[in-house]
Amino acid sequence: MYRKLFLSAIAALLVLSALFAVTAFGSRVAHAQPAVSATNVQVNKVFAGPFPTNKQNEPSLAQNPKNSMNLISGSNDEIGEPACTNTTPSSCPFVSGVQSSGFYASFNGGKSWPCQGLIDLSAFHEYSFGDPEQAFDSKGNAYYGTLAFPFPPTTEELATRLVPGSVRR
Repeated sequence: MYRKLFLSAIAALLVLSALFAVTAFGSRVAHAQPAVSATNVQVNKVFAGPFPTNKQNEPSLAQNPKNSMNLISGSNDEIGEPACTNTTPSSCPFVSGVQSSGFYASFNGGKSWPCQGLIDLSAFHEYSFGDPEQAFDSKGNAYYGTLAFPFPPTTEELATRLVPGSVRR
């Protein structure tokens, strides 16, 4: 008798749990939505030049909290680097002093990117060297971060680049 009562109580508890789940989570069930139309947009300018002058990588993106149509982006952008050599093996070195941190800005949600170029730190006797990061503060001010190296290179910077680990601090 207790067993029958216990099983009935369990069955009722399961039914109530199922009803509760449908009621509580029913509004979160995915419903079919019309497909969102997406268009591919070329952010950076197209350069037909030889590799690596036509190469961008490590892109990053930030959206203005005050204006969702305002986007800023950055990448390692090698449009200023010399073309690779046509030798065997081919050589594509980074050249000291060549700025390589690209920036791009859109004011229409990414449909076009009219403002773009390279971060030029030559006035500070440095050159931008990738790993771009962007952010907006709560007031909508844009910020761009990048690695930078002194130019002309200091003795310590040259030793670090030529013989990794040779400079101890």
